Amino acid sequence: HTLRPSEFSEVSCCQFRLSNVLSGLHAYCPATFDENHFCRVGIMVHSTLVDFRLRLPSGVHNDTGQRSSGLLGDVLIELARGIMQTQTWPVSDTEIPTIVETVAEQQQVEAIRMGPSGEDEDSESPFHSVRSSNVVEAAVVTMMLSDAVSCVRNECLGRLAAARSSLCSFLLDLSKHQRLAQDDLQLLDIRELKLPDNESSVVAGQTANCFTSMDKKLVTSRPGGSDAGGQTNAVVAARKLVEDVSIVSAQVLEVWQLLLRAIPHRLADVTVMLYASWEKTLMQYFSQCFHSRMLPGSELSHPADKEIWLTHARIADGLRESGHCQHPRLHVIEDLSWVVPASIQTVFFEQRYGCTDGTCHQALAAAYRRGAIPRPPGSGMSPSRPLGCNASPRFLSHVAAGNAKRQSVHSFSSGATDQGLYFGMHVVVFVHGFQASSYDMRLIKNSIALLHPQNLYLLSTANENDTEASFEIMGERLAKEVKSFITEWCPGLSAEQCLGRLSFIAHSAGGLIVRSALPLLIDYRWRMYTFISFSSPHLGYMYSASSLINAGLWIAKRLSQSQCLEQLSFTDDPNLSNTFLVRLAEKPGLEYFKQVVLVSSKQDQYVPFESARIEMSETAECDPKFGTVYAKMVQSLLEPVKAEQVIRLDVDFHFPERNLDTMIGRTAHIQFLECHTMLRALVQTHSFLFE
Repeated sequence: HTLRPSEFSEVSCCQFRLSNVLSGLHAYCPATFDENHFCRVGIMVHSTLVDFRLRLPSGVHNDTGQRSSGLLGDVLIELARGIMQTQTWPVSDTEIPTIVETVAEQQQVEAIRMGPSGEDEDSESPFHSVRSSNVVEAAVVTMMLSDAVSCVRNECLGRLAAARSSLCSFLLDLSKHQRLAQDDLQLLDIRELKLPDNESSVVAGQTANCFTSMDKKLVTSRPGGSDAGGQTNAVVAARKLVEDVSIVSAQVLEVWQLLLRAIPHRLADVTVMLYASWEKTLMQYFSQCFHSRMLPGSELSHPADKEIWLTHARIADGLRESGHCQHPRLHVIEDLSWVVPASIQTVFFEQRYGCTDGTCHQALAAAYRRGAIPRPPGSGMSPSRPLGCNASPRFLSHVAAGNAKRQSVHSFSSGATDQGLYFGMHVVVFVHGFQASSYDMRLIKNSIALLHPQNLYLLSTANENDTEASFEIMGERLAKEVKSFITEWCPGLSAEQCLGRLSFIAHSAGGLIVRSALPLLIDYRWRMYTFISFSSPHLGYMYSASSLINAGLWIAKRLSQSQCLEQLSFTDDPNLSNTFLVRLAEKPGLEYFKQVVLVSSKQDQYVPFESARIEMSETAECDPKFGTVYAKMVQSLLEPVKAEQVIRLDVDFHFPERNLDTMIGRTAHIQFLECHTMLRALVQTHSFLFE
């Protein structure tokens, strides 16, 4: 059955904006469709200027007499005036085009060369700074035909020469990156640009100074006679202009055709090269939204700033008001779905630990400004890359099919031999929270899978039908599901089919479910790599800042008889020291991972801020009754973990409207699952967490 176009319907659309098309561009940008049709299509755009066409005004085509020449001359002069007015003219007197002295009155030139009081021409004065623009205005007003044709000719030839030079540079870079495809294309066998009348090459960027005696001779020496204004040579000069442009245009097309032949043969190489440029630009943009600090290890459990969320809120408001987080206009292809006004941009505050002086903080901040997010110590190296290429092999599996063998990902053991290489699959497990489902984790999973398609992903469904059970039971279900998944998908029959890394990403109560399962997954402890919790109540609800949440929690416990809510409230045992969360904190788990990332937001009132960050609360420090138990939980959780392994991310969202959901913190709690911009920024900048 052959499908007709009428049988298709549009279900999702991506819009892009192209910049600098006439200047020539070679760029890659993926089209990522909405969450209901989540997929990515790689888009590669190549453009160049290949020719100029002279469109004669009406009446010139049939009239070959003086009237036609006059009309054409007026058109050329008007075109040249437009070119001159848009050029950036040099200020130095020695660089002022020679046409100035031929078309401007000598008195005007002398007045411009000397200041108002007769100062030397190199002296500083306001008049000196604008004299070049005055000369240009005089030249535009009194322009002759010969000068006009010369200006148009050099502008056209200069732009074509620059376009050809850009094509040659791209082909040269492509020849250096030939790693994935082999062919007999001679990319470097390109003849030197030959300009009309054996002139020297026009250098890109110098076309503004386009008036030479040779150009004037070109126009006035042509047959057809001339008068004082040079009007009778307009038709002949225009024909010669078209001929000269055609000569250079043919040479541009020759290189363009070579590029079109090279792209299908070396698609993998071209894509890898352009992907690296796109990824670098995107990293630079997203890193603007990160405010990083390196703190001493002593602040891991007891922060010096007891109200750090207020500090972060003030900084975030200042960044939004200053317009610091701007869209990456430097890239020639812009995905308009990523265009977020700076005034509503999500801001990240990252804290890392282990530094005792200010040098580490300065180095970390400098790395963010460069768009290079540093890897934590001991996290291993990134997967191996093809020699000479700057893009991850996660992308090569799509673009190099048929041209190169898919390369296995090198991972690093988290055991005693950190630098020991091994082959295997990276299994990433996503765990939902209370009264949620695996469907809620789809956007996080898809955002990661787009950048790391070689990984294996498990959206846990073991607890979908019952999130009211105790954390012990839900942890057992999760552990059983993970073991079954690894057995099926990583049987270990070959190096590529064994388990290489095991990571967990959890939202809300899912973080506690994962921690409950870790003691049952101790056989895989040497493979555990990344643990990320999005607003998970690791320390329960002992100190909740929201009275509404406390009331709602009390009502929910009475109505649903939920065991996990009892455990979160520390009411599952009369003896506080024997409650589940206190006992869970004493069990091993987090120290198995190379990176422990704790994502939180003070705007999320569903989960206490310090509970999500696993740190001491100021309220707990002043509480003689329960504070010691709280402090013991913090110590039990963090003491086995190296400070360098912990990354805390505090997210500051911008909510333009205040409603009940924002007041009780539900909006921020859900944003961790539904804010595509936030997830893109996190996954793109911290890609090493998922390699």
